[in-house]
Amino acid sequence: MKNVWPNACPDADMLQIGKLSKRGPVGPERFSLLTNDEVIAVNQRGYAARQLFRRDSVCVWVSQNPDSPDLNVAFFNLSENEKEVPVSLAELGLTNGAYIARDLWAKRASANFSNTFSPKVKPHGARLFRIQPKH
Repeated sequence: MKNVWPNACPDADMLQIGKLSKRGPVGPERFSLLTNDEVIAVNQRGYAARQLFRRDSVCVWVSQNPDSPDLNVAFFNLSENEKEVPVSLAELGLTNGAYIARDLWAKRASANFSNTFSPKVKPHGARLFRIQPKH
């Protein structure tokens, strides 16, 4: 991928801070945005963010990293049911080989794959990964 918008930055004016849950500010907290350095790095350093595709009720966005060929990939499920959201190496613009998907919310390697990565995404949920070559 090439840098399409080199001086662009994310639109963070709608950043929600505090206790977040599906039905408003009640229930258990679902993530710690302010303390997750890996997620913050995507927001602060990722560039050339774009929608890769939207099919039926799923959507995938990608962005690049300035210091590596790794990709940030966000998966969104817009439906009422849990779904697998597959994305292939070709769709990501990556060459054939072995890759690791690092779950940025959980701060751990999530999956190894070589053709297609298909994470499960909860209803109205999102997942964020860094895709990097396996060494």
